[in-house]
Amino acid sequence: HFAYCPLLTCLFCFYFGSTMQSSPSDIYSQSVDKQRIVVVGKSKTRITEMIAFVLKHNGRKSDISTSSSEILSEDAPVIIIEANGHDPKALLAYQHHILVFSNLPISEEDNYYNGKLADATPKSGSIFYDESDSLTKSISTKDRPDVAVVSYGIPKHEMKNGVATL
Repeated sequence: HFAYCPLLTCLFCFYFGSTMQSSPSDIYSQSVDKQRIVVVGKSKTRITEMIAFVLKHNGRKSDISTSSSEILSEDAPVIIIEANGHDPKALLAYQHHILVFSNLPISEEDNYYNGKLADATPKSGSIFYDESDSLTKSISTKDRPDVAVVSYGIPKHEMKNGVATL
């Protein structure tokens, strides 16, 4: 019986060239004083990268936790978490403030826990969902007191000569 050792895990990953994302409860314990943004669904990697880019572009420090890397600091007030490869019920351990849904898989069990995840959004929290996905819309738009619900989608645009104009 061995105890979990983060240092040995990092050395193992470095030596064998693999990466491991910490468990949701480990990430929560390392970010208890940060605002946690959790991204769930098929487009989670792209959305996580876009959120990190926008925060950096606007001079906001943030941490990030994805399946390929974890960057954690003492002074960043925000962490962006790509919810990846975990049992859906374990995602509740992140204790998110902001939840972003994108193209959820059509699985009865996953959707039950995605509903529970949305229900766990605290007062003054936010849920963002893809307006083109009826499943994320139905989970996200359930009445939750004091939770902001915001849809997102492709903005109106015009294509001319391969250039998109908003």
